[in-house]
Amino acid sequence: MRVPRPRSTVEGTIRRAWREAALVRIGKRGITEEVVKEIKRHLKQRGAVKVRILKSAIAKEGKDRRELARTLAIRVGAKLAGVRGYTLVLYKPGAGG
Repeated sequence: MRVPRPRSTVEGTIRRAWREAALVRIGKRGITEEVVKEIKRHLKQRGAVKVRILKSAIAKEGKDRRELARTLAIRVGAKLAGVRGYTLVLYKPGAGG
């Protein structure tokens, strides 16, 4: 008989973020200080945030989407849960949720 293992709160927070709509969109201005502040605010409140990167942001920054996601994670002081297409989830263990 298989016993389900309890999920950690971080894992549940990340799952919830993937199911919800993107809370932050990065547009043609790229990664601005306002975007960084907004993501930090959501991380503090919720523990995880789903971010959508528009193609115009990728063109402006001159990086591919995964590289842009890693750069963003470093700037906000979070960990990258994953990248799916042009959408990514960042999380901060021990915050929000």
